[in-house]
Amino acid sequence: MKTQQFTISFFCLLLSSLTLGQANDSVAIQDEIELSRQLLQELEDSVGRLDMSLVESMDQITSRLVSLRQFEEAHSMLDRALHITRINQGLHTQNQLPYLGMKIESYANQGDWGAARQQMLHLESFYRINEIRVDGELIDELLRFSDLHLRGIAEDGGAWQDYHFRQAASLNWVALQAAELAWGESDPRLVPILYRQISHLHLQNVAVDHGGSTGYALRKLLPGSSYVRDKDLVRTTHFFTGAAMLNRISQIYNNAEPPELEALAMSRLYLADWQALFNRPAEAVDTYRAAYAALLDAGGDRTQIDELFSEPAILPTLEFFPSVAAAIASRGAQQAGDEIEPSARSSATLSFREWSSAFSNAPSPNLASIAEKDSNFALFSFTLVGVNQVSRWFRGSYTKTVNVIEEAELLNQLIGTSATESELLEKLDLLRFRPMFIDGEPQQASGMLKYHLAEGASN
Repeated sequence: MKTQQFTISFFCLLLSSLTLGQANDSVAIQDEIELSRQLLQELEDSVGRLDMSLVESMDQITSRLVSLRQFEEAHSMLDRALHITRINQGLHTQNQLPYLGMKIESYANQGDWGAARQQMLHLESFYRINEIRVDGELIDELLRFSDLHLRGIAEDGGAWQDYHFRQAASLNWVALQAAELAWGESDPRLVPILYRQISHLHLQNVAVDHGGSTGYALRKLLPGSSYVRDKDLVRTTHFFTGAAMLNRISQIYNNAEPPELEALAMSRLYLADWQALFNRPAEAVDTYRAAYAALLDAGGDRTQIDELFSEPAILPTLEFFPSVAAAIASRGAQQAGDEIEPSARSSATLSFREWSSAFSNAPSPNLASIAEKDSNFALFSFTLVGVNQVSRWFRGSYTKTVNVIEEAELLNQLIGTSATESELLEKLDLLRFRPMFIDGEPQQASGMLKYHLAEGASN
């Protein structure tokens, strides 16, 4: 027994060290995997082929195989881990969910979205027919699967976009309900999930505005329904639903003991952003002023507050930050990752990473993409009109918009597509901004914008 325990402990320790290593050499990784296979075989000889102690090791080997794009063996390893889990814990064990998620991700990484969707349907049926244990792990898995559907919107065929839209939002709703059961309705841990749902509403609104088959399908009351809602009604519904969720965030911070005044003030700032996104300039300006005053009243450092408002921001922001310091730190990290030459920096240096060529004014919901290799971008100088209302002829119609770029110039580009300068400038017309403020009053701003195009984007 001691020898068996030593073998298991040694194997897991070795696999952990391999997983944490930073080797980029595929030959070295392949050598590590080969050693891992040998150790796994030794462990199997010691404990048997169906022992649960094998599962974690298989999980770690799978991650290494995926990094080398050896998907066939990775799938075989995952299938074995699933089989062992089901044999030991039952066909309907909730502990199999992480492995199902890894299979879906692996298919998605190969671009095999047909197989990924089959696994997604299996997963959906699992949630419907099984009694689920509500805990933090379930919430994390639901959010993970919601993110996989967001990937599907951008990467799967256009015919499946409305399916992925609906499923991403639905899974997030279920995660929110599970979190309320697990933590209570006033727990601050609900805030990121609420804000994710607000982001999903914005993505759906972008799709509806763009029109086409996806926008039309999302206007249907239910999938397959013959009743299609008017665009203005859908936009109004999205706006008030998002505003209600932001009010819910405010209530969570207001109900804390004692109330979290800075976070409460930040929720006002995000409400102003939401109003600006939906072309409500008068409401937005009033709410921005109220947010600035509330941050001062909360006892925040005025220098930091002014720093937060000293630059415009592209809307919507991807995360809810409950403090001024956290928002500033995130902005600094993003600017550092974009590596714009210091000599080229101006009063504002912004970055936007396009989610999909089909929805060019939607920011990528994948936060990890900020660290991706710097390629396929265009660099612009711009002047922002703040919250003034601008009338313009755009895409065949005369519209009034707010918080938009007034003037822009293409400075540089590294683009692997046939996008023309006029097409690139048109993309900027779709963006919305939080204005720059001085003493709580909106100001005109100028700066630079590094626009990262989605792969294959050219329109």
